[in-house]
Amino acid sequence: MDYERLEIKLDCKRREKEWAELRDSVEEQEQRVKRKKLERQRRMLQYRREDIRLEIEECKKLENLRVALDGISTEVFKSESFDMRNLE
Repeated sequence: MDYERLEIKLDCKRREKEWAELRDSVEEQEQRVKRKKLERQRRMLQYRREDIRLEIEECKKLENLRVALDGISTEVFKSESFDMRNLE
């Protein structure tokens, strides 16, 4: 009888240990999945950040071009106005 109780206790402890190992394994797998997901999100954010940086540079170039064209247009208008006054 005592032998059977001891055997049951040992079996119970063995099962508890197996369950603990199984839980640890599942948790490790979940952590790996989360880590991969976070890495993928980080890469996507880096790509998006680079896209935004390039768009900002392009907008700055276009703004500089617009300012330059506005300056040229103003000069042409002034020049044409001056020429028209001289013709009168």
